[in-house]
Amino acid sequence: MLNSYSLSDNLRYRPKCAIGIVNPANLEVTLNRLFVGNIPFTKTENALADWFGTQGYRTRVVEFVQDRATSRPRGFGFVELEDEKLAEAAVRSLNGKLFAGRALTVGWATPVRESA
Repeated sequence: MLNSYSLSDNLRYRPKCAIGIVNPANLEVTLNRLFVGNIPFTKTENALADWFGTQGYRTRVVEFVQDRATSRPRGFGFVELEDEKLAEAAVRSLNGKLFAGRALTVGWATPVRESA
């Protein structure tokens, strides 16, 4: 199975690559990939990327997770920063900061543990 990130018991996130083809040999957890929770449902990926930019962090990829049944956002997603060296500073400084009136949860993205 491809490396994936834990989202819930019945949902897995598989990272996309730039050209849309995922090569399992190239998948790994990078130090610049962050989990972002408590995202307002009315905001877009571009709005979150712009907000990260205003805080001094350039993003490479911003992806919101959507519910499979309704295709609505689930209120969390993943942000990949361009600079791995700033990821730790981003976790420390952005966790709990307000984005559109909601305190974001910012932490490290972790790989899914395979179940038996």
